[in-house]
This record gives sequence, C-alpha cells and structure tokens, in this order.
Amino acid sequence: MSWREHFLYWLDSQISVGPLFWYSDLRWLLGIPAIPFLIVAVFWADSPAAEIITGVGLALCVPWGFLIFRRRRIKKESWIESDRFSDQNNGY
Repeated sequence: MSWREHFLYWLDSQISVGPLFWYSDLRWLLGIPAIPFLIVAVFWADSPAAEIITGVGLALCVPWGFLIFRRRRIKKESWIESDRFSDQNNGY
C-alpha cells in the first residue's frame, strides 16, 4: 500500500456513517491540519507572523473539510448495513 492509501484508510476508519459523525467525528477531524500552525503561532505570539501562520492553518481546514465530506459520501454509498447474521460489514 502506498502512503496515500494508508492515509485514506485511516481517514475512512475515523469517519462514521451514522449521526455520530456530526457530533464527535467532525469536531476533532476538522482541526487536525491547524494544530501544527497553532503551536508555531503560540511561540511567535507577539509578531504579526503569528496571525499569518494561524490564517494559513485555518485556510487548510477548508479543503480538508471538503475531503472529509467527500470520503464520508463515498463511504455512505458503499456502506452495507450488517444484519445480525452477518460477520462482515464491508470492511468498516
């Protein structure tokens, strides 16, 4: 598997198909790209560069959010609800 496939597999495993997505999954997944930028901005808190770094981190959250919603849509389309007699649920 390539790094991209590993990453997408990890992302798919973090996304739920049900209503739990809106309350717990989305809340912490959206902030992941901003974390390193916010940490660097704390060290440079007095300079104007901190505002720019924070803005870059928050701007990366927008395409990241589109990727999350796209992966959720793909997962919902291929989701097969398991019944009580099935041992597998399509890999999720």
